[in-house]
Amino acid sequence: MAISMAVGVPVYDRNLTVKTMYKKTLAIHHAAAAVFVCLAFQARAGSFDALVEAYPSESIGPGYIEIGGDFVNDTVDVLGIKSSAVGINTADGTGDYSGANARFGLALSDNLWVDGAYQKRQIKYGVDQLRLDSYDLATQWTQPVSDYFGGVRASFNSNRGAGINRTATFELAGFNVDALTIGDTQDSSTGLHLLWGQGFDDWRWTSFLGFSRGSTNFRAVTARIGANNLTYKPGGTDAISRAIDQNADMQAQLGTLRHTFTRTQAGVNLGINRGPWRYQAGIALESVDRPSVFAYLASVGDAHYNRNLKLIATVNYENLDGFYAYVRGQYMSNQFLSDIPLLYNSVTARRFNQRYGYVSVGVGRRF
Repeated sequence: MAISMAVGVPVYDRNLTVKTMYKKTLAIHHAAAAVFVCLAFQARAGSFDALVEAYPSESIGPGYIEIGGDFVNDTVDVLGIKSSAVGINTADGTGDYSGANARFGLALSDNLWVDGAYQKRQIKYGVDQLRLDSYDLATQWTQPVSDYFGGVRASFNSNRGAGINRTATFELAGFNVDALTIGDTQDSSTGLHLLWGQGFDDWRWTSFLGFSRGSTNFRAVTARIGANNLTYKPGGTDAISRAIDQNADMQAQLGTLRHTFTRTQAGVNLGINRGPWRYQAGIALESVDRPSVFAYLASVGDAHYNRNLKLIATVNYENLDGFYAYVRGQYMSNQFLSDIPLLYNSVTARRFNQRYGYVSVGVGRRF
């Protein structure tokens, strides 16, 4: 995320100061970056940020850190973006969302940049809820080309949850299921994006195009059918797991919980500086191809969704010491369709025709 100019400091002087600080602290940043990278790869990795910049070391400087909170509910949703429809597939509309996030970015040289993010998320659908940890790690190489910047960005992203719980009765492979828990759910993907942009003293723009490939997985499914509690583990040796593994109909539906996907993203963003204020806005169109899930949904006559339009805007205010506060809003045409792949399967697909959005507020420091 780009940071605004310091109060009362001319653009030329600010850039000169940033460059001087950058040269003096480069050795320290190399060591710090090594630690950040090692820690991040021990985790799993959220989603591509539509406000990514083509030349972050030029617009931001040596680096930044920030923390914040994310939330939306019926009180906050004054624009009525979040659907409040209630039905068998929308236990509480599109649910309430809350979470926390931490981000960092670090320049390893004039051209090489690394950044990462961690989000702790909670989504509530009536009595059902989902808790997730989301991780991002990316490295980016940028090369000035005449008056433009061209770049390549490689990323690793993942979401992980202890379990997805559903208590409303629904049908699964011909059985009426009263409660369902999908244990140790996760998704992960790696991506590559091309960036192209242009920067000026008071404003800059970046366009991007790229794709990522990944997969979803789970450890076990526990279902309550009447008075019986049944547990299925893929490849398990118990009688229930063996029977389900040999049942083509159940495998076809449960198989949608473990699928591969390809995600394509394209978009553009704009950043404007006005004294201590920094404004950013971006738009991204994302498409997710899930062949096995779409094939199953088509076979039973259910609709599937694969596109998500995202709009995002941020306002930053920075003081003389490099500390800043921000407010960010994000809109999605199809709730978390491309952000959290593990949520999409044959049971939940119909929920993803709902629009959604949330607000983030936080503080950070550019150094």
